[in-house]
Amino acid sequence: MKLLHKPNSYKLQRRGDKSKSWSELPQDLINSVLERLDFADSRRAESVCSSWYSAAKRCVAKKQIPWLILLPDEDDKINNHWCKLFNPGEKDKLYKIRDEDVEFANSYCLATYGNWLFMVDYWYNLYLFNIFTHERIDLPPVESQLGTTKLERTLKGWFCISNGHRKRNHKDIIIVSPVFWIDEHTKEYLVLWGFGEWCVAYSKKGDTFWNQIQIPVDYGCSHMVYKDQKLYYLLKDYIGSNGFIKIFDFSGEIPRETFQCGGVPGNISSLDPTGNSWRITNAKLVVTVCLTSMNKLILWATRQCFLI
Repeated sequence: MKLLHKPNSYKLQRRGDKSKSWSELPQDLINSVLERLDFADSRRAESVCSSWYSAAKRCVAKKQIPWLILLPDEDDKINNHWCKLFNPGEKDKLYKIRDEDVEFANSYCLATYGNWLFMVDYWYNLYLFNIFTHERIDLPPVESQLGTTKLERTLKGWFCISNGHRKRNHKDIIIVSPVFWIDEHTKEYLVLWGFGEWCVAYSKKGDTFWNQIQIPVDYGCSHMVYKDQKLYYLLKDYIGSNGFIKIFDFSGEIPRETFQCGGVPGNISSLDPTGNSWRITNAKLVVTVCLTSMNKLILWATRQCFLI
């Protein structure tokens, strides 16, 4: 989907006055129009002129229904560089996007943030891709791990993973609960993903490697949420009877662990809020920040609630 800018291509004719360009409309009037548009019409409005384009980038549009991204089948050689977008707000309408630098048929979307996709291709190359502007940010190779966990590609196309205590060969890399954040203007970003039971890998803008947060022995990363410069992640043991939640603050150069609560088997009815023992089941995290006088943070995990 290519957007062309044609400044002053649309004219506004007023009775008894010379023609006025759309770019000369008052800024508050332009904003009031843009705020009422859905996503597709907002993209069309950007092509009116340069001032409308700038206003659309600054405008906070009304809440949108997420679009559905349809990637071609792996064996689809004809549409290898094409993908489709379905907007639920526009009935029976598909948008086709082409990019010669992206093989959509050999790629998978791991996570999304705004207009950006976290992608991995058949060869385990990781990158961020803006579906509308076609911007691409290549991430460090998966083998570039800075930490105790090492990753090597073998001659057979497999991966050898080791950390000094264990060594295993895998055909595929287990990427668990990938999340990322990116600033639309500065392109500052942070990408995180769970590396099975080995570690949590993360990389920022400017890094040429993946930093690591080590996972305790006999545990694996189950689910992660990144919100307001903080990483919340849930770990569980192999049996599923034990688990705990960790919180890391990423506001500084080096992430800092700020919270941890452990768990034992049980259900929400047996929670003891006065103790330090919390029941955690196989779950996914939902992080809600409550603006109360106590400044409490609530973590939801399936049927369970953790008040911090």
